[in-house]
Amino acid sequence: MAKEIYFRLQESEQSFPQLAEQYSQGPEARTGGLIGPVGLSNAHPKLAQLILNSEPGQLMPPTQIKDVWVIVRLEKFLPAQLDEPMRQRLLNELFASWLNEQLKQPL
Repeated sequence: MAKEIYFRLQESEQSFPQLAEQYSQGPEARTGGLIGPVGLSNAHPKLAQLILNSEPGQLMPPTQIKDVWVIVRLEKFLPAQLDEPMRQRLLNELFASWLNEQLKQPL
């Protein structure tokens, strides 16, 4: 089924949002197939690799990730920016990491 959907997309028989609404089994079915923006570090490694190897607008062939088949089209790549929310997120992650290390040390 994934290959058939892929070929429909390649031939422009149906749009990505139409097919996502019809066949997606996750929340992306309600968003026209769109997910994100999501940091690559939060994605499955196989999915992150697909994204890193694609260009915006490029349709990637069906790929199995665990027990799910995905068809990926990168809409836009947003490079990370060190704005205030990102700065705070990094500080929180560093603090949590430091705290975990402190809790592991014997008294």
